Amino acid sequence: MAQRPNLKSFARPDILKKMDVANLVELLTLYRDYFEARGCPLPPVEGGEPDYRKLSLVLLSSDEETPAELIEALYVIADLGIEERFDDLLEIAVLNGIDTGDAGITPIDLALRLWLKVPQALERLVRDELFQKRLKFEHFLAQADVTVIPVRDLPVDVSALEAELDSWYQEHGRGPGCTISRADSETEARFLIEHGRPCKRERNRKGRESSLLYYRPEKIDIVVYDEAANEFRVHADGIREMRMYLRAFGKHLFGREDQFTYREKYTLEPLKLRGRDALNCHAIEGLEVIRLREIQYAWDGAFKEVEVHRASDLFLAFALRNVAIPQEAFVRKAVFDVKLTGIKKPEKVTITLPSTATLGHGPAAALIEQLLREQGFILLGVRADDEEAEPVMAGV
Repeated sequence: MAQRPNLKSFARPDILKKMDVANLVELLTLYRDYFEARGCPLPPVEGGEPDYRKLSLVLLSSDEETPAELIEALYVIADLGIEERFDDLLEIAVLNGIDTGDAGITPIDLALRLWLKVPQALERLVRDELFQKRLKFEHFLAQADVTVIPVRDLPVDVSALEAELDSWYQEHGRGPGCTISRADSETEARFLIEHGRPCKRERNRKGRESSLLYYRPEKIDIVVYDEAANEFRVHADGIREMRMYLRAFGKHLFGREDQFTYREKYTLEPLKLRGRDALNCHAIEGLEVIRLREIQYAWDGAFKEVEVHRASDLFLAFALRNVAIPQEAFVRKAVFDVKLTGIKKPEKVTITLPSTATLGHGPAAALIEQLLREQGFILLGVRADDEEAEPVMAGV
């Protein structure tokens, strides 16, 4: 998703005039008191144009009093009301039986019309973007004796799972309220979990007044069941939440709390053993080139020495100096640039041993996973000791 714009970007009359007048006035009328208190009376919904100059000045001077719902509406409309999302918006309109008028409707007008009719559909689309962000996931492989369960066979009703998570969060000081959203691809079931965090208390300023603000922040975690790899991936803060997700999702979706377990998934030994040849991707259609741009390795000893090397292409840099990765060192982290065919900007891929990876998303992630398997970066059936795994899982 495009980066959220500042609300002041809506303060230009020329941009406001590009929006359908009737829909714009209908949206603004929801906050009529706010605009009129700031000297910007709105026309009746039945007809008439707003004073674009006054409207722009109100938006330009947005502050703590600006309704949060108005800010959210404008952000979402701007994020989704672009040409790249037009087909997604049309699909939402068709599914919800919303008339899009003639073929001349613009993306931002369509987003505005949908927000007025089905705001929850646009909010879901925004949430779905979280699944596409490049996030750091911890990997948990299925037990060796379990059968792969197709995504289509997973239970649709997650109310019992949601209730168990909600209970866990309340017991652990996160407060009530937990919502699970699901979005499936062909071989992945993706779950977005919205819940509270521990409360915060901090000073807050509103104009010249200072006050104490006490609130509970919201957190969004993501878990993914990957049918193809028969694994469970978790993006969350700490080991306790990860273990809770393993047990709860295993119990309610697979009928077995220990369906997935923590095992080492990755190794970076191929970089030491085969050097640049370990990054040969010519046999994989869709991958153009992969370059090592950062490596971190550790040495045994009392002082816990760690070396970090960075370059646009480390293997070429090493070759110029006639050096190689020391065979005695333990390579524990590597960062790659992966260039996909037809895509100008390379994907950044990070592997941190034993089981943490940032692989991108969608088709790119599948191609990168294929490369890692074929070149020996992925271990199969090797279990890690819990004592060694926990510090990595805890983010140390």
